Amino acid sequence: MKMQTLRDRLLASSMICGAVLAAVGPAYAADNATEVTEIVVTGTRIPTPNLTSVSPVTAIGSADIKAQGVTRVEDMINSLPQAFAAQGGQISNGSNGTATVNLRALGPTRTLVLIDGRRVGPGNPASTGAGAVTNLNFIPSSLVERVDVLTGGASAVYGADAVAGVVNFIMKKDFEGVKIDAQWSTYQHTQHNDGVAAIVRAKAATATDPSQFKLPNSNVRDGDGSEITLTMGVNAPDGKGNITAYASFRQINAVLEANRDFSACTLNSGAVFTCGGSGTATPARVGGFTVSGNTFRPRDPIADVYNFGPTNFFQRPDERYTLGAFAHYQIADWAEAYSQVMFMDDNSVAQIAPGGIFAGSFNINCDNALLTPTQATQLCGANAGDPTKVFNGTVAKRNVEGGGRLSGFRNVSYRYVIGLKGNLSDNWNYDAYLDYTSTTVEAPQTAFFQTARIQNSLIVRRNAAGQIVCQSVIDGSDPACVPYNIFQEGKVTQAALNYLQVPSYRGGNATERVANLTFGGDLTPYGVKSPWANDGVGVAFGAEYRREHIDFHSDFVAQAGLLNGSGGAQPPIDKSFDVYEIYGEARLPIAQDKPWAKSLNVELAYRYSDYSYGVSTNTYKVGGDWTPIDDLRLRASYQRAVRAPNIVELYGPQTVALNGNTDPCAGLRAGNPLVAQCAKAFNPVSYTHLTLPTICSV
Repeated sequence: MKMQTLRDRLLASSMICGAVLAAVGPAYAADNATEVTEIVVTGTRIPTPNLTSVSPVTAIGSADIKAQGVTRVEDMINSLPQAFAAQGGQISNGSNGTATVNLRALGPTRTLVLIDGRRVGPGNPASTGAGAVTNLNFIPSSLVERVDVLTGGASAVYGADAVAGVVNFIMKKDFEGVKIDAQWSTYQHTQHNDGVAAIVRAKAATATDPSQFKLPNSNVRDGDGSEITLTMGVNAPDGKGNITAYASFRQINAVLEANRDFSACTLNSGAVFTCGGSGTATPARVGGFTVSGNTFRPRDPIADVYNFGPTNFFQRPDERYTLGAFAHYQIADWAEAYSQVMFMDDNSVAQIAPGGIFAGSFNINCDNALLTPTQATQLCGANAGDPTKVFNGTVAKRNVEGGGRLSGFRNVSYRYVIGLKGNLSDNWNYDAYLDYTSTTVEAPQTAFFQTARIQNSLIVRRNAAGQIVCQSVIDGSDPACVPYNIFQEGKVTQAALNYLQVPSYRGGNATERVANLTFGGDLTPYGVKSPWANDGVGVAFGAEYRREHIDFHSDFVAQAGLLNGSGGAQPPIDKSFDVYEIYGEARLPIAQDKPWAKSLNVELAYRYSDYSYGVSTNTYKVGGDWTPIDDLRLRASYQRAVRAPNIVELYGPQTVALNGNTDPCAGLRAGNPLVAQCAKAFNPVSYTHLTLPTICSV
């Protein structure tokens, strides 16, 4: 079996996807130069001599991985044409601190990740987004022998999570000796995008704050990354087993968008590209005015914007420790015991643009002690100075004084696998294992304003001693309040920031338990074969039990959605479910070495799943491949896949609007089409009916 280059595999995978009609050239299922008599291919549990897969599988060998020089597994996977951008080290806005794979752009929750054909548990217990998805940071790249990427759909073989496909990491199992592998990388960028540079210069010439629109140095080097890995392995004296252990440390530095010319501003498309920006800017916006010095002037919606892109991380800083071991030993002719122990402690930080007061409706008292008489008149007119009157309107202010909003992620994961496998006879084999994965995440947030405190800090008067204080200090409702002076430039105090910037915490634990038993057999000796084929029918069947549990918790601030600009409320979850599954496969060689067919095969698969929340599903596959001559192979398949929800999708609380408290049916008048929908969708007991998203989209 000859070697295949990465380029050849990528070309083949782009030509053969889904249910394909033809592939030019022979297809190989492993990346080594040794002849083998029996191999196991991702996408089936049937061990078959010299098998090539019916479904399209791209295999990346260890030599290809090393040649790419990657320190992150997601970088290796995302270089393939089948993979689309997902969570990774280049995500900051909306990051959850993990790295995920998204095959065929169907979403990471529809892509199953395996190690040696066995599930890897969820990598993040978040109550929203892509929670319950495997974190690729957990995979030790130094021990990856091969990566199989199957994009033909594999629900009948692996379950509901494999609708888009499967990424199977085949690990090295017989390493002997000691190896230290060290890598260092960096980014060097020469600014050369003259078109964007001209746009940035033009914006700087007209912007209220031109310092926001500046170009980086002509040459930039940043984003250094280093990794050192220790691998040790020893074979048993009798040659019946092996233990391979690994330990690694990885550190990656940040890359800011400000350090690249093509991201020096946020581009708006239209007749021509221009630098855009956010209306939540600095100086502050109050109603239709912008603060200028200590006065108000009419707001210019083009010039009075904030360039929010440059403060985002292009690459998050990251520090990761991993430790683990893989072992196997031949106890008897029919029994080989094996185990896998894995540990990871990963710390990362995501930074996005400064927060502040995002444009919303707030009250400002007309006798506000921070307003000049002219400003009070501009806001309140004849009511200026009247303590009983307030201005109500849009208020926005970017918190440039406090810096970027930071979200930290500490991800600690464990995985234990113990199993027994072997040959029951010359024709039958089995594999039984227990698999446990646990992930704990701590995710603090800083530099976000607390929405309720914003309003308190804008109602400002003089107390009996003549001091400028919040009204909430005078009446005792919030003695800690500090006035936030957005009405004069450069007057924001650290005390005000300390009051407004409220840290928040999210965290939790996700666990997955799997028990699996599989039998495989070759029915050739029993005469179960086609008269035109040399090989008989191959079968595999088994059963699996899986239990998933998530315990996500957050502090009161996060649960109530009180952080301005944090993306909304994050209620807690403490739920679990069980699923019992049985499955079976059969591979039927119809013809071999005939004038009209070098090979003609049919594959069948079926899986039944029974979920503890009262749902059962049936998935199946029918596929075939025909090789009329050595250089031409035709293959096609038909599959039924059922996408059962993962635990986050199943139990993640629904929230209405960002604060989670808005009632979409409150205050509706007769004649509004929502009235009838609300009557059908909601009841007095609960506002979490599943048709809620439909109502909100009307």
